[in-house]
Amino acid sequence: MKSASLASLVALSLSTTACAALYTELVYKVKESIYAPRGWTRQDRAPPTAMIELRIALPQPNFDLLEIQLYEISDPLHHRYGQHLTQDEVYDLVTPHDESLSAVNEWLAIHGLLEQDLTRSPAKDWVKVDVPVSLAEEMLDTKYYVWVDSEGDSIVRTTAYSLPEHLHEHIELVQPTTLFSTLRGMKTNFHLGQGDPAPAPAKGSTISVPSAHNGQVDTSCNSSVTLSCLKQLYNAVGYTPSKELKNQIAVTGYLEYFANLQDLQLFYADQRPDAVNSSFEFVSINGGLNNQTLYDAGNEADLDTQFAFGMSYPIPATFYSTGGRPPFIPDASTLTNTNEPYLDGIPDVAAQAENYRFFFQGRASIIGGTSAASPTFAGIVALLNDVRMKHGRPSLGFLNPLIYTLGAFGAHSGFNDITIGNNPGCGTKGFNATKGWDPVTGYGTPNFGELKELVLEI
Repeated sequence: MKSASLASLVALSLSTTACAALYTELVYKVKESIYAPRGWTRQDRAPPTAMIELRIALPQPNFDLLEIQLYEISDPLHHRYGQHLTQDEVYDLVTPHDESLSAVNEWLAIHGLLEQDLTRSPAKDWVKVDVPVSLAEEMLDTKYYVWVDSEGDSIVRTTAYSLPEHLHEHIELVQPTTLFSTLRGMKTNFHLGQGDPAPAPAKGSTISVPSAHNGQVDTSCNSSVTLSCLKQLYNAVGYTPSKELKNQIAVTGYLEYFANLQDLQLFYADQRPDAVNSSFEFVSINGGLNNQTLYDAGNEADLDTQFAFGMSYPIPATFYSTGGRPPFIPDASTLTNTNEPYLDGIPDVAAQAENYRFFFQGRASIIGGTSAASPTFAGIVALLNDVRMKHGRPSLGFLNPLIYTLGAFGAHSGFNDITIGNNPGCGTKGFNATKGWDPVTGYGTPNFGELKELVLEI
């Protein structure tokens, strides 16, 4: 036993010595260096024992081919349209070369980080590992500091980091290092009405809307927009989707917003009685909440699920609740948040966005904003996928190429072109709605009756 223990000790000593020798032979070169961002003030050195989650991105050698294939299967004029890639086919295109994987693994091992310490993405193009700040500084030949912004939020970052020179071609980036963004609460893009909402609208007189179902819409839709109003406006009255196909619709919730089932049932009883007692699948991502306490519900999550799922019922529905809420202040276990959002402020399409009647915290309310238009359009897309699947076709997938191809058709594009109005703001008149695409309404609102025919022609 003594000789075996001695042999193990010698082997460990040799291994440690070899790693130390390799480390001393590494030639470091700056990977990225930035100036201190405006509005951030450097404080003290980061505590050396505080833990930090390093995220290491490896090159995706065939990403250009992935992009080409994405456009081919999304282009309605291409012969590969709708031939969606499988998950494994995507992984094959983005998985790093073996040389890159080996080089990064060896570098991590030099610093005592073995496979059991690592978390890899399915395609192995991202590696996550929790390390103390002192080890991160050693690995990246840098110094971490606490930085504070003008609003008092703190993060741990550096303004430069280095990697062994031979690793530059095998590592795209390492974070958190030079990325100083912080996740803040989303600026509101909706508004709740004041006071008690109007009672549930009753059917009565109608007004003429040429693009609507039968060219008529209930006059009550001027003051209270319901599922019935939207189906009339967008020519979807009478269409019944199937719940037996592989079609699905999903809504995501962020910043601790989650959908309340009691509110959903009240909404269904009010506007979609045939859906009463139906529900949706709940999926928690990274600790996302599912607190069903009525008065903790999120108004955006309630609005999204009620109209997206109400428009598309009985298509199976899922709500993804994603964890995380600002401010993210560094502490011993959480030093970074790297899921900063990237947003597009220019519309491709439009939908009604005012005076939506929904249920929030147990009572009917009126709400408006972009957050109302988005789930409405999502519901229409789910119906279009249903149309295609009933005819043995795949789902639409990435929509933008289809939207812009159809938009070029003009009068029979499947969209109701909006040509009157503008979006004033910041002391200007903003952009004008014009014939064809414009930066206020995109190509316009959906005409489901036309779109369901068009999506079967491609």
